[in-house]
Amino acid sequence: MTNEKDWVNEVIRAAVQSDILSIWELNVIVQKLHAEHVPTLIKEPSDSNGFATWFEEVIADPRSYVLMVEQSGSIVGYLYAQEVKKEESWVRPELHYFMLHHIVVKPDHQKQGLGDGLMKALMAEAKKRGLKRIELDVWSFNHKAQKFFTRYGFVTFNQKMDIVLEEELRDSKNSMAPKKHE
Repeated sequence: MTNEKDWVNEVIRAAVQSDILSIWELNVIVQKLHAEHVPTLIKEPSDSNGFATWFEEVIADPRSYVLMVEQSGSIVGYLYAQEVKKEESWVRPELHYFMLHHIVVKPDHQKQGLGDGLMKALMAEAKKRGLKRIELDVWSFNHKAQKFFTRYGFVTFNQKMDIVLEEELRDSKNSMAPKKHE
């Protein structure tokens, strides 16, 4: 039997336009999770055509890096990152990095090294492109994702905060704001 690393490398490939429906189906998993936890900011998935139109452009963009994971002929995960280049300004040096936008593996296919394979491929591609950083955003409620990314050395370097000023939103059970303790 081959080791896990060899097996994972065999099932990871570049995405093509014909993968968009599968990518949409995987994205639904993540979007539902986010909509459940932050319904004031993320909608329930509803428009596969809008997603498809947008993701066709993503795949065609040479700055994009989109990978698929197949297992037994079925697509079970994907990763989408984009190369970002920001010119030097009076306040910061030139920045050139990958922004990891999406990574998802179907829940029943997790803990098999597929997410690890995607992350290792992303890191290898970053080095190939001469990038020295990978950034990502992760929601504060998503402890599972935070733990996953921490395993690769990701650390928090910035926190985004907000305040909801409308009483009915702030006090809703799904608000990101801390609950008042009586």
